[in-house]
Amino acid sequence: MEDKVNESTFEVDLNHLEAHLIDKYDVYVSFHYNEPSGCCEEESVITINSRQTIENQLYTLLHEAGHFVLYREFPYDAMFPSIIRQPFKKRFSKANAVSVMSNEVMAWEIGRQLANMLGITVDPVKWNKMKNKSLYDYMRWGTGRL
Repeated sequence: MEDKVNESTFEVDLNHLEAHLIDKYDVYVSFHYNEPSGCCEEESVITINSRQTIENQLYTLLHEAGHFVLYREFPYDAMFPSIIRQPFKKRFSKANAVSVMSNEVMAWEIGRQLANMLGITVDPVKWNKMKNKSLYDYMRWGTGRL
């Protein structure tokens, strides 16, 4: 029974976050079973892989929203001057790897701040586990160990 209550809470939070992104940033959130999660700032679209648990979908959307907030509210090009889109598909330079890594760390932090601002409860253990796995994958890529 408690799992159903938690799942329902995550769905409410997911809908609340999605409404906030539409209202404030005019961002479309798309849930797809066979697409990787990601953010296309220029097209105002965030894609969430729906194969994840509903809690992980929420945390992923918070993170991807963090990317969007960075893009819209910060001097993006000055902060990440060497960033190349789709980093896993491109050859990397040290400057690009650092820009990508900085962007990823900041997106996770802004996602957590967004959760706090919207009253969305985040399980710190699960959040950090997901964040650490993601950041570790980027570190492996940035050092050529992927």
